[in-house]
Amino acid sequence: MNLNLIKSVNTGLKNAGQMFSTLPNTFEVIRKDLWSIEFPIAMNIPESLQVNAARPKVTNESKEVQFKNLSTFYKGKTKVDPITIQFRDAIGTSIYQKLLQWQREHTDFATGKGGYAATYKKTLTLNMEDPTGAVIQKFFLYGCFITELDGGDLDQTSDDIANISVTIQFDSFDQAF
Repeated sequence: MNLNLIKSVNTGLKNAGQMFSTLPNTFEVIRKDLWSIEFPIAMNIPESLQVNAARPKVTNESKEVQFKNLSTFYKGKTKVDPITIQFRDAIGTSIYQKLLQWQREHTDFATGKGGYAATYKKTLTLNMEDPTGAVIQKFFLYGCFITELDGGDLDQTSDDIANISVTIQFDSFDQAF
């Protein structure tokens, strides 16, 4: 009686696992952890302390046109949604202090005076990177300004890293590649 129910197939490879590992990779996925946001050089905000962000999100309003018992739609106004960037704070390069300097260009708390858009609006660059660090997608975010600056919660029972988040609204964006 033959107990060998499975016939072996001769592929010419030492083991069947080689058959799949020799197939060419058709693409490399874009990873969520390989990105950075470049701030203007004068702001001196290091990329190494960035934790979370998002790529641009666009919303098109949908407008309805009613005619008898039928509705059709057209595109209304387009807007980009704000993004929130989270940072780890560090002693020597206090991110909160640098973002607060940018906030002062929006509003000076000492005098109550506001700033001009030409002063407080910045262009930021979001880079998506491949595993070797080469930029594979580049987004230019135009007219960026702070809508919310959050210094983060503090807790004397925790030894976690202090985080800061900033929500940035921008007017438009472009993807270079």
